[in-house]
Amino acid sequence: MPSEDLVIFLLKHRRLFLDELARLSRLSRQILIEKLNELEGSIEVRGEEVIVKDVFKLVEYGLGKGLEIGKLGSLVDWKDFEKLSSEIFSLHGYETINNVMIYSPIRLQVDVVAIHVATGLSFIVDCKHWFASSKSRLAQAAFLHYERTVKLSKTILQASTKYPSLRKARLLVPLIVTLLTPPLRSHQNVLIVSIRELNNVLLEAHYVLEEFNIKPISVIK
Repeated sequence: MPSEDLVIFLLKHRRLFLDELARLSRLSRQILIEKLNELEGSIEVRGEEVIVKDVFKLVEYGLGKGLEIGKLGSLVDWKDFEKLSSEIFSLHGYETINNVMIYSPIRLQVDVVAIHVATGLSFIVDCKHWFASSKSRLAQAAFLHYERTVKLSKTILQASTKYPSLRKARLLVPLIVTLLTPPLRSHQNVLIVSIRELNNVLLEAHYVLEEFNIKPISVIK
């Protein structure tokens, strides 16, 4: 079983030479390679270099081995979180725009906008890189995100001059993506899912929206 130090060092550095990782983890090279084999899928050994390929799979592995979420979560930054969310949408055929910034006619920022070109169904994503979240905290975040999505629905035309892909959006679904399984699944027409669940949610998007009574917001053009 990989030691706690090994998982932590991999998350902290992301790319390390085998000898360096062996020194940091105080493992022999042979034992280190054996332990790295257990992490197949989350890391890649390329020659003498160890590269973290799936940050969240490595975090999930660490959690399964009893490592503290606070310690693991502190080594995962918001850029990782947004990038992974965007990549999952892309795998399902969505065009994605990261870190949307609108300054006029109103100020607005969105972590990820994912647009299904064929249908115009678009997810407006707020990535919450929180180590812990209560129902009340999520409810407040959902309230603010719903307002943000409504504002975006009214400013699509202006925003599309900067982000042309927005012209393809027809229906907007406000979505909060969390690090861990959320204690609240929906609030005020906002869907709330963990990063681990996002892939399955997109596979059954229309069913999930119906199940949680999420009504997409029509774009005003």
